Amino acid sequence: MLTSTSTTAQSERLRSIPLFAGLSQPGLRHVAAAAAEVEVPPGRLIIERGQPGSGIFVILEGTVSVELPGRVVSLGPPQVVGELSMLAPGARRSARVRAETRVRCLALSRSSVDDLLATEPGFAAAVAETAALRAPGSERALRRLDRRRRLQPCC
Repeated sequence: MLTSTSTTAQSERLRSIPLFAGLSQPGLRHVAAAAAEVEVPPGRLIIERGQPGSGIFVILEGTVSVELPGRVVSLGPPQVVGELSMLAPGARRSARVRAETRVRCLALSRSSVDDLLATEPGFAAAVAETAALRAPGSERALRRLDRRRRLQPCC
């Protein structure tokens, strides 16, 4: 739960993250109530390939390595990881994600993501777009996201 700032400040901060930009005010309140800020030390595993998807992580600070077969991609703010396994019940993680640096991220559980996918068309569209860009065979798209990450300031 995000409790360190006022509801208005939390909503504005969340809205500055592209994944949440299209959420309604109730949707933003849902994320603020359900999200947990997590700090991950360098080298720590965040997601293990092949495990059931339990939620998503939105990177607020730091850099993660997304380890896919045959390649590694670095992502940072305001990118999301874990979204592919949210699109189908029982889906498994498709990559290993490890903190390269100290990482601060928002963690949202599968049930919260499922609620948002069902009630927030803007969120569903953002998750689907990100997943499509990262689907197997979209190597160029991942490199483009990596380059864009370097150009976009975060929250």
